[in-house]
Amino acid sequence: MLHFAAYLSGNLKNYVEILRFQKKVGMAEKDKKEAKVTANLTPDAVKVVAESMGIAGLPDDAALRLATDATYRLKHIIQVRQLAAAIFCG
Repeated sequence: MLHFAAYLSGNLKNYVEILRFQKKVGMAEKDKKEAKVTANLTPDAVKVVAESMGIAGLPDDAALRLATDATYRLKHIIQVRQLAAAIFCG
């Protein structure tokens, strides 16, 4: 629908930009599917960081929850960064 509207409006520049954007997003999705690497922070790693910050005796349950949350947030940051790079850097 966007293609047709931009084309009909006579604004060829907008039409070309829409095509480029969709191509970049499509390439980012293709790259994401081809090179999927998963990694997780471990509760032990969280305990080491906590101890280095002066928090001794972090319970196992808390370390597991923090590791899960930190892993989720890092993966989200990486995905946003990859999408932004695909859109703006080509």
